[in-house]
Amino acid sequence: MLILLMSCGCILTPEIESEPDEILYAPEIVVPVVPNDTAAILELDIACTPVDFYFEVRDENIRDTIYVRWLEDWSADDREDNWPVFLIRPDGYVQRRSGGQTTLDISLYEVDSVHTLRVFVADRPPKTDDTNGMELPAGSEGQSDYHQWTFRIMPEGSGFCPPGI
Repeated sequence: MLILLMSCGCILTPEIESEPDEILYAPEIVVPVVPNDTAAILELDIACTPVDFYFEVRDENIRDTIYVRWLEDWSADDREDNWPVFLIRPDGYVQRRSGGQTTLDISLYEVDSVHTLRVFVADRPPKTDDTNGMELPAGSEGQSDYHQWTFRIMPEGSGFCPPGI
């Protein structure tokens, strides 16, 4: 019988069950975003310094590491090659993760000046030589999201004082 099976050239192997590929979801910046920017330009009182900017991120892929990059008054002309990248590591079960925060001393700005602060989140490491502030390497299957605050510095007593975190 063994000779007969060998002469057929067929080898019987058990079926291998493989797990389906995980669906990749983009990280998403979700409310609450502080300061809450319901106005197109948030008017911040210069006396209310420092100001904490805070966000939460949701990612359905709970094993992803989230990379966060803050860009203050950023433009392509002022580009730096090595923006700091901060990691928010997942806890393994919670899909909504907090920890994205930065603080600005707005007393350093001139009254009536307008500024921007952007936060980018990505589920893959960004390129270090990016041209738009948060560029992911080609073929990385990485996904990203961002939020931007635009704010004007107002004289003392005439602007909004966001609550601290």
